Amino acid sequence: MQISRAKATPARSGLLAQSERLACVAVLAAGPADAFDPFARIVAKVLDAPIALISLVHTDHQTFLGMVGLPEPWATTRSSPVDYSFCQHVVTHGLRSYGDARTDVQVRDSPAVGEIGILAYAGVALHDRAGHVLGAVCAIDTMPRMWSRLDMAGLADVAVACSAEVALRLRGGC
Repeated sequence: MQISRAKATPARSGLLAQSERLACVAVLAAGPADAFDPFARIVAKVLDAPIALISLVHTDHQTFLGMVGLPEPWATTRSSPVDYSFCQHVVTHGLRSYGDARTDVQVRDSPAVGEIGILAYAGVALHDRAGHVLGAVCAIDTMPRMWSRLDMAGLADVAVACSAEVALRLRGGC
């Protein structure tokens, strides 16, 4: 399912060259730690999900610009190794949803499934002004669940708002 509120092109074609993308990610990650937490709270409330993240995907880890519901140590560090990241799949492949991560070949071996208890995930791309994918806006559940079209549309709306905020923060460039 493709959500049309952001760029309609596949995420892979919207990616900056890796070094340029990572420069933008670094600029955003250096900002206030909790600047996007209100967006994460909206996602959690609207989708009735215990965990919501606004993530930036780096080469070896992901940073949480916004978050709600993560257990320790992730809540304090506001980051995780990239092998825990479901958001990395949004960056490389576009919109993702997993109803039960334990049965999906793409994510079932992620340490996040066993250690954090991530079983359901819905994520859409976080873009810069030019439409390049920097990370993801996602909802996470610790119980299996199927994400509806309405869930995905709500998530996409929040991603548009987050992407607008990213554009404002990157006005001077990466």
